[in-house]
Amino acid sequence: MKNLLIALTFCSCLFINANEKTWEPHKHPAKLTRVIMGFTQPCKVIDVEAEYAARLISYEVTEGSTLKGSSDKILIAKQDTSLVELELKASHAALESQKQTLKTQEARALLEKRNVKYRKLEMDRISRLSDDGKIAKSNFDRVSYEYDQSELTLIEVNQNIALQKQKITEAEVASELVKEKLARHYIYGPKRWILNHQISEAGSWLNANEVICQIVDTQELSIDFRISQEEYEVLTKSPIQLKYKEKQLRAKLHRSDRNYDPVSRKRHVELRVAGDQFADPSGGLEVKLELAVDYPSPAVIVPNEFVHMGLEQTWLLDEKGNKIIFQALRRNKNSYIIKKSDIPEKSILVKRK
Repeated sequence: MKNLLIALTFCSCLFINANEKTWEPHKHPAKLTRVIMGFTQPCKVIDVEAEYAARLISYEVTEGSTLKGSSDKILIAKQDTSLVELELKASHAALESQKQTLKTQEARALLEKRNVKYRKLEMDRISRLSDDGKIAKSNFDRVSYEYDQSELTLIEVNQNIALQKQKITEAEVASELVKEKLARHYIYGPKRWILNHQISEAGSWLNANEVICQIVDTQELSIDFRISQEEYEVLTKSPIQLKYKEKQLRAKLHRSDRNYDPVSRKRHVELRVAGDQFADPSGGLEVKLELAVDYPSPAVIVPNEFVHMGLEQTWLLDEKGNKIIFQALRRNKNSYIIKKSDIPEKSILVKRK
């Protein structure tokens, strides 16, 4: 939402000490207070979307309510979790099945280890008998082959155990994914945010990426302005004068756009203010930015007490008694705005008697 900006120009007020009898006008350049109107808006707005397709069961927070609680995340709404809970049970069952298969394979590995040990003893006995010539050489070849076969079987079983452990890891990951999927059917929002709008009705079917609701953060409000380069320099070099209903607001310059806008020929800036400065922080609160800029043509300000009038003329008197006739650019309640070149440099004016 773009803010409507209205620029008005007023002369700055002047306050002098009543006891001052002289005035150095060139030390008091005339300033204009340029007032630019703007409107607040929440600096953070989130359209909360459903990650998974499911029916929206209920809202846990009413529209316009602040998300409150002991946790940093507050439950906003719930989706139907029946199918996901069944999916989670299935993943747990699959995981338990894989673990049971691992136990079976580990038991077989123990058996194969004993078989290898037995085949080794058998081969050693046959080897001694064969060396003594008590049995045929073919008997030794047979038991040697059986020993090698038992070792290869043990290697295969150990490889199957390693593969089974990998399957268990994959099943655990799959189970965790389903748990996370289940958790994401519960819609949360940051603490102290506000449920601005319930977009989807409770009971309606939600597709993935469909908007459920909108939440906003009014702890900090944003105000956009478009200002000239001269106004920007004043904004960055002086304390920010931002007011709401004549109340001075604490504000900071959040960012300034470096792009050029050929339409307005001005610079976009964003100010940020704390929401606790308003009774009811929200968007659409009208504020005004006051910028004291230089007068369009170099000018000085002179209090009424130093201006002499007569015969349809206005003039000033300096300490040497020189008469300085001028045409005022503007007259305010308490002062005159006079073109700077009308008054000689280093002039010291005296009050009229």
